[in-house]
Amino acid sequence: MALGEGSAGHKPLAGRLDESRLLAEAGAQARWGAGQFVLVTGPTGVGRSALLSAARRSWLADGLTVRRSQPTVADESTPFVVPRQFLLTDTGRQAPADASDWSPSAAVVELTKAGPVVLCVDDVQHADPGSLGWLAELAALSEALPLLLVCALRTPFDLGNRPLSDLVARSSRTVRLAALGEDEVAEALAGRWDAPTARQLAGPLTRRTGGNPLLVQQVADRLTSHPSGDGGPPDELVHGAVEWWKRRAPAAASAVASALAALATLRAPITTEDVAAVAEVSRSAAARAVDALHGAGLLHSTTPPTFTDPVLRDAVLADLDAASRAELFARATRVLARQCDDAESVAAQLLRGPVTGSTWAVRQLRQAANTAMARGDSTAAVAFLERALAESGGEHTSAVLLAELAVARFDTDSMTALGDFRRGLWHLRRARLHGSPQDQDWAEYDDEAALELQWRWMGSRYTPPSAAAVPRTDRLSGERVLAGIAAAFYLHSHSADVVLELARTALAGGVPTSGPMAVLVSAVAALVCADEHEEADGWLRELLAEARAQGGGFTEALLHVAHASSLHWRGRLAEAERSVRTAFELVPADQWGPAVAIPLRPLVDALLDQGRVDEAWAHASTPLTEDSVSETWACEAYFIARGRVKAARGDLDGALRDITDAGRLGELWDRQNPAANDWRAAAVPVLLAAGQRERAREVAEADLVAARRWGSPRPVGRALWSLAHTGPDERREELLTEAIGLFERAGAQLDVAVATLDLGRWHAEQGRLRPAREMLRTAMDLAARLGATPLAERARAALVAAGGRPRGPRQSGLAGLTRTERLVAERAAAGATNQDIAAELVVSLRAVEMHLTSVYRKLGVPGRSALPDALRTAE
Repeated sequence: MALGEGSAGHKPLAGRLDESRLLAEAGAQARWGAGQFVLVTGPTGVGRSALLSAARRSWLADGLTVRRSQPTVADESTPFVVPRQFLLTDTGRQAPADASDWSPSAAVVELTKAGPVVLCVDDVQHADPGSLGWLAELAALSEALPLLLVCALRTPFDLGNRPLSDLVARSSRTVRLAALGEDEVAEALAGRWDAPTARQLAGPLTRRTGGNPLLVQQVADRLTSHPSGDGGPPDELVHGAVEWWKRRAPAAASAVASALAALATLRAPITTEDVAAVAEVSRSAAARAVDALHGAGLLHSTTPPTFTDPVLRDAVLADLDAASRAELFARATRVLARQCDDAESVAAQLLRGPVTGSTWAVRQLRQAANTAMARGDSTAAVAFLERALAESGGEHTSAVLLAELAVARFDTDSMTALGDFRRGLWHLRRARLHGSPQDQDWAEYDDEAALELQWRWMGSRYTPPSAAAVPRTDRLSGERVLAGIAAAFYLHSHSADVVLELARTALAGGVPTSGPMAVLVSAVAALVCADEHEEADGWLRELLAEARAQGGGFTEALLHVAHASSLHWRGRLAEAERSVRTAFELVPADQWGPAVAIPLRPLVDALLDQGRVDEAWAHASTPLTEDSVSETWACEAYFIARGRVKAARGDLDGALRDITDAGRLGELWDRQNPAANDWRAAAVPVLLAAGQRERAREVAEADLVAARRWGSPRPVGRALWSLAHTGPDERREELLTEAIGLFERAGAQLDVAVATLDLGRWHAEQGRLRPAREMLRTAMDLAARLGATPLAERARAALVAAGGRPRGPRQSGLAGLTRTERLVAERAAAGATNQDIAAELVVSLRAVEMHLTSVYRKLGVPGRSALPDALRTAE
């Protein structure tokens, strides 16, 4: 007799009292008109059917109408098998030949008019798609009817079964049945033996069966009816019964034993090659072992092989020690990962095995969750992320996973999602309590990783006020905090206009004297990414002063790094280097943890552009652990910096690996904005140097799409530069000219010098030597002034090759301007556009742009907006 059905000497449903009460309460609520959909889940043999059987008797005793259905594997292709079993089998009626004439939902509604109804489905995973869709419809109707819908589902289930996943997502309550513990097994045995004997047998029985209630019952029945070895140790008694129950598998042959264990760990469909790989035997030995297991009655004589009883799989696994079980599942998962690119299939296999604390498993599960979310399957994503959370060991990783988990389940279970979010913050606070003061600052800053949820779950429900509507205060209001968080995360997927409005809202109230300054650091970083450098400079000065007043530390260091990035993008290399070194003086490199990649990028870039390759390599070769790479988005910057230095050292293959790794990491963290993760712009020159022009063109085209989506000038200019070098030659002049104009708008002087050098070379190749020499001389002078020694040397060599004579440094300041340059500068300072100036002076638009570039260089200003002050000061 099955557990839960009771007998004179057996205690029913041992260890399932809480679950029984929950189902009884659901029945009582249905009696009062409050229907619901309850899902009972658990692996094979944990007592789902026994629990439902006892619940049905309870509901019948309370006067409810109970209908049941239990589809089998053979019913998976039978249309509407569940409503047929519910509504026709018990009454002897037949469904109409034309299914459109039959409305099972209407029949259920009619049934509830006579009183409360319970519809109970066991093994719902075997229901056909039509039945699953109908059950989902009933789940939606149940709340308005005296109808209790209960479905039992064997886990893990096929995540690719979309109708089943949709049904699971609709459950009002979920009862998750797990294996029995030793105390619960002892309770189950108490009706068969006296308490001391039951307690003696409970330990070995739990270990040998894994707490599987059905297997506990089978072995207990065997011990009761065939008490061979009475008086022996409990371990030996239980072991003997388990071995008998497994039908005396020919385990004497090690290959057969290994194959049996492999079959228990592999996910269907199973091939002989899979068995051989996991069991670590030859294919022929695996085939012989499978035949032997057929002969012993453990496997069906079918292809692919399957167990004759699902409980056999659990029995085999329960008989393995924990280490062997973990090793076998790891092998089985790796075999599957090598054979297919389907992340969800690999993750489903991981769900079947024990938790091992594997970083590799966390990555696979997160990737599968991303795939599931992309196709709208939040239920599968939740299952994968819950397991990833169990595999995770670090506080920070747990916090990030909890944030992702909350996002995945928000639409179906918003309260649990909010709890996930709070747990994520708790993990970050624990990291803060156990770390050094500098680590605490980093943990505070990285709260944003978990706070992503706080913005996402508000989603469209939150509209930040405009910057003008934010009152000035010395504290951070909730509106400002949320706007800052939104700016940080919208930076990766929205346009610069949207992010700028959010960043300005966060900053609009002024610099606070208290509150999470990291939110404002993110807002300033958004300004930098949008090429609003002058605005960012003003806020950086104010925030740095307040950070120093509050004791400096990590916040001040981050502000210096943000300033360094802005300075480098504008070509002010020496200043950028000084700013990063100041950050490292405040927080030494060994105290940044995996976030050290954030300051390393501008430092390595500044050193490399100054020609100090060996120094750049000394920093770029700082090793990062595998865990750091998988946990921290900032490592994108590390890989790009290291890739650039490797390219400068001649290691093109290594450079491409690093830079494309930055791209993959960006996909993992959903950071596709080229202003924040510029891996494509970094990859194109390396691909060209490696002779991969077609691949370089594909990368450049993708970069331009992403850059235009973001919309700030520098990323678009860099993408155009890449296209100029990878696309048709006839478009090179046009693209480089447009790129130079965008770089000038952004104040990106180093990029101006690079593109001007390339345009000068192009003119020289076309035989237009006069404009070529002028451009090459401009590029050489600008690069020399910026301290970009390698670039200046390349420009000088190109100038000599074009027949030019390099001269000494040009005169700077107002006195260094030619008459035309001064006229152009004065009109630009007065607000005239380039088109207006060209029309007034009767010159080409390109001539105006070149004159302005020369003016900026000689006056030492980043762009047009600085001209009025520069001219007044010079006079």
